[in-house]
Amino acid sequence: MSKVITTRHDENEFDTLAPIEKHKCLLISFSMSGHRIPEDTSFMYVGTKVMVRALTEGLRKELKAEGSRIRVASISPGLVETEFEYRCFANNLDTAKSIYESIKCMEPEDIVQAILYVLGAPQRVEVHDILLRPLEQKV
Repeated sequence: MSKVITTRHDENEFDTLAPIEKHKCLLISFSMSGHRIPEDTSFMYVGTKVMVRALTEGLRKELKAEGSRIRVASISPGLVETEFEYRCFANNLDTAKSIYESIKCMEPEDIVQAILYVLGAPQRVEVHDILLRPLEQKV
């Protein structure tokens, strides 16, 4: 198993999963919905999100192979009105503004609701993936 999370018990012993297992933790990764529905101009960025998804699935499989009860979830939002586009288009803020004005975007609170759903799931349930998109976002 990958040594992603380690805790030192003494000078020579490391335990990878004990601290998270003890607290019945849940690992959540975030991507964007573009890894499933790429936009015309964002293929390189989408590639990084495909990798995030692959790493999340790989971690899930490793944990299952170890018999772990740690749950792994992935949340993939579409267009959320944040500072993201303003950073992408720092040299042309009008472009960023027009992206957010082109449709009714999701708000950060919408993503919080998805997180709360995952966290509120019973211990017997693993929410693998949530894909959220604004109703008006093009497919």
